[in-house]
Amino acid sequence: MLLFDRLRHGMMSGMQLTRIQRNMASDQLGPYHAYGKINWSLLITGVREDGYHLLDTVMQRIDLCDEITLIPADSWSVSCSDRRAPRDASNTALVAARAYAAAAGLRDAYHIAIEKRIPVGAGLGGGSADAAAVLSALNEKYAALTEQELLALALSVGADVPFCLAGGCARCTGVGEVMAPARGGEYHLVVAGCGANLSTAAVFRHYDGLVAAEGTDVRFDPALLGWRSPPRNATSPSTSTTRRAKMNRRQKSSPNTPSGTPTPRSGSGSSPSAPAGS
Repeated sequence: MLLFDRLRHGMMSGMQLTRIQRNMASDQLGPYHAYGKINWSLLITGVREDGYHLLDTVMQRIDLCDEITLIPADSWSVSCSDRRAPRDASNTALVAARAYAAAAGLRDAYHIAIEKRIPVGAGLGGGSADAAAVLSALNEKYAALTEQELLALALSVGADVPFCLAGGCARCTGVGEVMAPARGGEYHLVVAGCGANLSTAAVFRHYDGLVAAEGTDVRFDPALLGWRSPPRNATSPSTSTTRRAKMNRRQKSSPNTPSGTPTPRSGSGSSPSAPAGS
């Protein structure tokens, strides 16, 4: 399978919630594009006490995307065109929606319809992208959370979800949530897949097994490659910075800062256990 997609390599520019222009019911949210990502590089620099791996990675949004539509319903539910994606409470988009509803005190509920174009289990951030699109769409509708609150909520859903909210290109550290914008030009990318479905958690468990078998240290110092430390103004859900990701066009910058960094769910980014995903 070959996926030919234009790659925009530029500064993080905020969640570009792209509404697809179609005839639709006025109470329906979307459809929206949920863009995937690639990792230009990924270094494991350590392991947290809770088992999550610390990373130093460069992530980039790509044009390959899913299509998300939120349809008013009596209760929250999800459907997906790809039968490999979960349709139950473990679906990352549904997890994100319910988390937002709880945080915002929403009484409304929606059915989340996902038209899947990002391959499942390909490391392209499909589940995280769907979750980010749902969070951004709901906050565009209800404007209940500040940017930092939305980023913190995104991190509680999955380690890659904050980046999928922000988009662009960034060097990401921590478990992937501390984002420092990167700049560059515009490129074309060919992604070739073999059809295998790999869970993030399984990949990290296999890595840990290799490290244990070889008796080597899991940590890697990026300085060995000449990499500098991320700048102090890197964006994180747990810190207030001068350079914040713009979540959507209706939100305003806020100085509110969560008291701590939430623990991300499994199945997205650095993970010690079985995935949720979509």
